[in-house]
Amino acid sequence: MTASVMAGHLSVNEATVIRFAQRLGYCGYPDFIRDVQAIVRTELRARYEPESMTEPQDPFLTALRKEIASMQCAASQISPELASQVPDVLRQARRVVVIGQGISAPLANLLSMSLRSLACWPRVLRRMLWVWRWFWLKWTNSGL
Repeated sequence: MTASVMAGHLSVNEATVIRFAQRLGYCGYPDFIRDVQAIVRTELRARYEPESMTEPQDPFLTALRKEIASMQCAASQISPELASQVPDVLRQARRVVVIGQGISAPLANLLSMSLRSLACWPRVLRRMLWVWRWFWLKWTNSGL
């Protein structure tokens, strides 16, 4: 992607994109975009490369390790400042709604229990989709 295309996507001037790359310490946009592409390739490879088949592994443990790696990757993208703000924002919310259906229902319950430990009292919706729509319309019209 060229600086011009990037500028178009961001609705800024091409010079702004180039100056941004330079402020990050790059000689110009091409150096910057090469590093970005390399980082993306590395992360994609690390996440999706098939594991070596040298030794048989338990499928559950393999899946669990992949989920742990995914969560660590996601957690590394969250700044400590933002993470420290989340409990306060949740406590100040008028409503916290956790929705789960089918396979996601147990995860919704787990999240709900975790939120309760933060003194948030979420509502867990496990019913049919029409009930969710009704709650959504009711709460969005009352300033959810």
